[in-house]
Amino acid sequence: MSASESEKPRTEGASASEPPAGAADDRSKRAQVGFFTNVRLSAQHIKESVNSEGSKFRGSDYISIIAVPVVAVVLMAVSSSPMGLTIRPFMVMAICLALLYFIGKRIGVVRALTPRQANLVWTILVATFILGICFAFLTFEIMRSI
Repeated sequence: MSASESEKPRTEGASASEPPAGAADDRSKRAQVGFFTNVRLSAQHIKESVNSEGSKFRGSDYISIIAVPVVAVVLMAVSSSPMGLTIRPFMVMAICLALLYFIGKRIGVVRALTPRQANLVWTILVATFILGICFAFLTFEIMRSI
């Protein structure tokens, strides 16, 4: 037995390839809940995660955290002013750059995920992007009918 194997804790009668006791039971309990219960429990888990980890930021994160809402408010103010039509394209570009910077500062966390988790995160991001496009089309249709 090598030194690295002797340092790993082992439970009685468990092989190295078996999951810890209770892990399979936890996964089967999570898989057996209904759709709305799953959404509620997932939202609760995210809320607890944000409450425990949401206030821990690196110093460089504050720039990206502040940039998105500031640029959004400025874009809103520019859009409501009569002179805003000439400045609006630049402000839309500024909010796009602020969002790309915000995402770019956080995308490195994906490297710490397992391939399955990274795939799930990617599909959620793509679905969210498509939902945003659908919302934009709905907004345009509502504005066109007014």
